[in-house]
Amino acid sequence: MNTLEKIVQSLELCKHIPDGEFKDSALVWVDGNLQNLNDIFVEPRRYAIDGTYRPAPTLEEIRWELRNLSVSVYENTIVVLCKIDPETCITETVFPDEHDADAALRLWFKIKGIKISENNF
Repeated sequence: MNTLEKIVQSLELCKHIPDGEFKDSALVWVDGNLQNLNDIFVEPRRYAIDGTYRPAPTLEEIRWELRNLSVSVYENTIVVLCKIDPETCITETVFPDEHDADAALRLWFKIKGIKISENNF
């Protein structure tokens, strides 16, 4: 895993991002097989060839989309939450082998009404 892969969500989670969303994300997952590299990796968008990548938004880019996003640590558990209105708050918890960007993207999916398989995440 390269350094960039540590600050973005898993490829499996990013595959659920609808076309047109996070179109300005700085990082992307690239399918190296389409570039004869036999690998899938994260790189800056400016180096990616059109049609061979998926957006890989950082936590900060998701925070920009959700504006009211906050990340907190309670008793060694990371919780990502977004206040929708004064009385409504939606949360996601970080699982042991993932990071806060995964939970933030799952939260973004919930707010956007995008259904993803809970069995995989």
